[in-house]
Amino acid sequence: MLEGRQGEALGLCLNSLVQYGSAFGARRLVPIASAHLTGSFKISFFSKYYELLSRLVREGVRVRVPTTLNPRPGYDFAPQNRMVFRPQKWHEEQLEALGVIPNYSCVCYLYQNVPRFGEILGWAESSAVIWANSVAGARTNRNSIMMDVCQAVTGLTPEFGYLLDEHRRGQLLVRLDVQRMDAAALGLLVGRLAVDRVPVLEQWPFTQAELKNMGAAMASSGAVTMYHVIGVTPEARDAAMAFGGRPPPETVTITEADLDGVRDSQDMQAAASVVVFGCPQMTAEEAVEIGRHFVGKRVRKPVLFHMVVLRNYPITPTRAPTEFLMQATQHPSGAHPEGLSDPTASEWSRGRHDEAGQVGKQPKDDASRRGHRTVRQRSRDGVSSSRINICGAQESAETRIPRRYGVLTVTIFE
Repeated sequence: MLEGRQGEALGLCLNSLVQYGSAFGARRLVPIASAHLTGSFKISFFSKYYELLSRLVREGVRVRVPTTLNPRPGYDFAPQNRMVFRPQKWHEEQLEALGVIPNYSCVCYLYQNVPRFGEILGWAESSAVIWANSVAGARTNRNSIMMDVCQAVTGLTPEFGYLLDEHRRGQLLVRLDVQRMDAAALGLLVGRLAVDRVPVLEQWPFTQAELKNMGAAMASSGAVTMYHVIGVTPEARDAAMAFGGRPPPETVTITEADLDGVRDSQDMQAAASVVVFGCPQMTAEEAVEIGRHFVGKRVRKPVLFHMVVLRNYPITPTRAPTEFLMQATQHPSGAHPEGLSDPTASEWSRGRHDEAGQVGKQPKDDASRRGHRTVRQRSRDGVSSSRINICGAQESAETRIPRRYGVLTVTIFE
């Protein structure tokens, strides 16, 4: 492969991984169980990335492990998006030609690319990487765009960093003196304190959603790639296990007042030009919880909601969560946007799905595989529309409301 006997592009990918590993002192390449890609947008900045994808497709290369993909851009959010992302369709076709699962979600670990304890992964996307390392106990470095594709098509990754035991041990003990937990705010503070280290939090009964949001905040504010919660995460049965039998090198305490400082920050609220819920994407439970706070109110700034749910979730995914959110983002005339509020309001045209729920199985017909068939419906006041893209493994629905009120996007998985 390295000599190009299986194709020049594949040889280039393997050579890139060798150099990547050499830069970080890796002694060997090891097989991976799955990959996750960040390069889901077609924009001009990554021209060499798109060139590599084209070469791989021309040479008939396909990914060697189940490979999922980050969210794609919101085409209808603004006219600028439709201009900037005009080549997006071509890009998506290239990725699917490589065999990438078109899930378009940053929470792949919840549904279509669920890692197992101890597995070696080749993942990008900081919020997914920190979940895989911390909550699942799998092993992956925080890989970049380009390197993620190289790992997917070769099925290999350099062995260094968070793949090794010595880099997964705790380096900072975080004591909690709080009464009202705010996991996302806590993650923001821990990230600022840890900065590229492995923090170990005292035991707290975090929910799955809280672990997700806390980890994403740590990754954003401090480039944290892994954390432990004593008695909760799999590699921290107790403090001794989390710190590898050694005393904590440093200890800090986060208090209720610290969390209040984040929650009550007027500067942060004033500086925000748009408010986003669901980065990483919300679950149905989170959407319902957040939605209750919008009932009977109107938003003052542009608001984006992004969520992902299983089709067999007990709350009808096209109904309960969206009804709460729509009440706050409806048109001033008072007309309630249709489309997603009633599952019978539009014709649900479905592609071929993997009934067994197996990762990596692709629909055979081009129309459902590419995911470009749409169903549109206008609301009573004529200002909002819904669009359902059929993408084989999932249906992605987007309800568009005038920009000053909000946008709700929903990805529904089988």
